[in-house]
Amino acid sequence: MLRMKKLLGPDWLNGYAIAWTFGLFLAIGYILLRACGKVRVEGYGPAVRALREGGVIIAANHPEGLSPFLMSAIFHRHYFVNPRFFVWNMPRERLVPTALLRRRLRCIQVDRDSTVKKVHAAAAAARVLKAGGNILIFAEGTRTFDDDNSEVVFVEMNGRRMRPVRETGLPLLASLGGALVLPVWIDVPGVERKLHFWGSIFHLFAKRGRRMTVYFGHEPYRVEKPFDLGAENGKLQKMILSA
Repeated sequence: MLRMKKLLGPDWLNGYAIAWTFGLFLAIGYILLRACGKVRVEGYGPAVRALREGGVIIAANHPEGLSPFLMSAIFHRHYFVNPRFFVWNMPRERLVPTALLRRRLRCIQVDRDSTVKKVHAAAAAARVLKAGGNILIFAEGTRTFDDDNSEVVFVEMNGRRMRPVRETGLPLLASLGGALVLPVWIDVPGVERKLHFWGSIFHLFAKRGRRMTVYFGHEPYRVEKPFDLGAENGKLQKMILSA
């Protein structure tokens, strides 16, 4: 505990405050979506066991704008007593507009145009993982369906589709942080265009019976050294698509 506090500083010390403020709103929203039959989770128990140990990268696809909030809210029954379950995020710089929201979402911002800033973000994320924190990373690097859909050659498997996992440094981060990787598939039927947060909510309610399903379909695995980045990205892609 002391080591965690030393490495994560005030954010860890305020972890319970984060859970009981912003996390409470997330929990209420998630419970309402579950009550309306709009969210389902499979493989929840093994995921909880992995995150309780800490040092886990949750690697998921990113179908729409609700996913970052949902993936934190899923563990609301646990993060009120253990802020380790309120996972960290690594959004693009300036994607989350205010410092207050970035703090409440536990964001480590990534500036893709600056090599120095990317290195600093990776170092910060590695410290979080080594200290027992958990991080959510969307392996596609952006939403599956974005403004450049016509230029993307999607990877398909078992009726599922996502962007190629090519540029992500996730395997390298897992190796640096000594972390386990937990592949996750987020399924939202009918998404064919870029959806932000409220657009994602409307999409779920626009058709009767439509719901978001989160699949924790694999046991977490460790990236063994030495490794080939391309091969590890390919392995990660297959495990997300088959989760």
